[in-house]
Amino acid sequence: MSFKPLDRPGNYFLVWCLLIFAFPLTGMVAAQTPAPTPDIELQPILAHDKLERDKDLTLHVFISNKSTLPITVNDVTVVSETTQEKSRTFKLPINLPALSSTKAEITLHTLSDAKFGGQKIIVTANYVWGNQPQKTSKTVVLPLEISRKFEEEAKGFPGGTAAFLYLLLPVIPAILSFQIVEQLRKKEKLKMPEFETKHIAPAFLIAIVISFIMVVVSRSDAGVEYSNPTVFLKVLFASIIAGTGLSVLRWLWAAIQMKRWAFSKNDKGIDYLRKALLGPNAPETFVWVTGTSQGTTWEGFRLRQPNGDLVLGPQVMVTTEATAAFQENAVHDRKLLVRLVKNNKIEVQIKESVKPADHKQGNFAVVAGLELFQQNGSASKPFVTITT
Repeated sequence: MSFKPLDRPGNYFLVWCLLIFAFPLTGMVAAQTPAPTPDIELQPILAHDKLERDKDLTLHVFISNKSTLPITVNDVTVVSETTQEKSRTFKLPINLPALSSTKAEITLHTLSDAKFGGQKIIVTANYVWGNQPQKTSKTVVLPLEISRKFEEEAKGFPGGTAAFLYLLLPVIPAILSFQIVEQLRKKEKLKMPEFETKHIAPAFLIAIVISFIMVVVSRSDAGVEYSNPTVFLKVLFASIIAGTGLSVLRWLWAAIQMKRWAFSKNDKGIDYLRKALLGPNAPETFVWVTGTSQGTTWEGFRLRQPNGDLVLGPQVMVTTEATAAFQENAVHDRKLLVRLVKNNKIEVQIKESVKPADHKQGNFAVVAGLELFQQNGSASKPFVTITT
């Protein structure tokens, strides 16, 4: 194949002219093309990828100049919602000659209220090169996980147990302290309190309520920072006080109940009737029992003090003015009967006393000496009758 236009001498001259003028144009185009921006390599490395709250964390920063021009690093910033900068081992600006590198360290501190779970740390280096005024930056994002206290240790438990124990932590001390004070209240022998299977369901419900209240009050799902010793002691102390306080309230309530409803050897007829019919341990059906205690044979209606202690009481009778409270010779409305007896001042008399009759413990209720009572018989009879 041949190029016929080149066979003519005049055409050779034109080609040479084009080449001569093309070389300057090529230089102009090359002069107008900007030089590539010098680049750096930013490589931040966290000493730990998982950390608890309120802990120090070392951030290693490696910066390499990958160009043949000198570079000046003016600023290195760390942005995170989880950490705050504590100190750094270098001063700015950092001058990097061509194809050189440097290493620096930044100490971070995780916040005491940092959210648990995966977080992000953004590291940015700003630099300039040569005598150029323009600035360039390089950014790297690092992952960091904020873990709870004892989370690693709890992984040895079966699945879900760790979170369950973490949820129950504010409740368990309350249950244990409650058991101790209850032993004192009931005058039982002190023993080591136990967190039994029967306590799991109520403790779980209480823990759910407490967690919900904490979220509503704090408006945050971060939870309680048990890794902080002060917070942990406050939660522990508050839980113990709550358990103790609940038992103390029961103690006070029991004292009030005993003062109002406890049978006494000094009770009068109206007092005995009110306590037997309306007391917290008033039986639905009154049973006349026989039995022995410390060698003595007893007979009487089986009654109970508010604290559960056994009491024996006599059969009583009232006058016909209280007939409205009866139906078919049986008490139909206990409150009405007590009110009629109290308002009309109807006298309550003993129809069949507690045996032995010479027990000398009061006219009505027998409240002492029955701790070892052993029942050996029972009979059904009306507790209150109307005199004829």
